[in-house]
Amino acid sequence: MILVCGGLADHVTELVCARLADCGYPYRLLDLGSYPEGFKVSYRWQDGAPAGSIAGPDWKLDLEELSGVYVRYLGAEGRQPPSGIPDASLPALYAEIDTGLMTLFEDLPCAVVNRLAGGVSNNSKVYQALLVRQCGLLTPPTLVTNEPEAVQRFYEEQ
Repeated sequence: MILVCGGLADHVTELVCARLADCGYPYRLLDLGSYPEGFKVSYRWQDGAPAGSIAGPDWKLDLEELSGVYVRYLGAEGRQPPSGIPDASLPALYAEIDTGLMTLFEDLPCAVVNRLAGGVSNNSKVYQALLVRQCGLLTPPTLVTNEPEAVQRFYEEQ
C-alpha cells in the first residue's frame, strides 16, 4: 500500500493521487489539509524501526503494510485550521505536526519520496553545487560573499 501524505489543494499531490488511481495502485491519502482532525498516527520504535499504524476517516494501515510513501508538506495556506486553535498558535502547531510525521517517515524501511534528509541540500544552491562537484561533474565558477570588492574582482576575472 502506498501512502500519499499531502493536500489535495496542492496540484502535484492531486496529480500523484490521480495517477496512482489511473494505474490501479492501492493508496491512501493522509490529507495534510485537514490533518490532524480525522486522522490518527500512532507509532513507537521497535527493533530500530517504527511500528504502529496510521488511520484515516475510513481506513487503517499498519506501518508494515506500506510499500512506499510520497510526502509533500503544505504551507499554512493549504491547511484548514483546527477548530479552537488561535491563529497565533497555528505555525507552532503545523511545525509540531510536520516534525512528528518527518520523524516517522525518515525511519520507515520502505521507499519514501521526499525524505527530509534527501532534501536538505534544496535549501542551499551553493551546497548543491558542492555536492555536484564532488560527484565529478563540472560546475561554473561560483563566489559567495558579502564584500562588493570581491564581487567586482570575481566578475573581472571571468
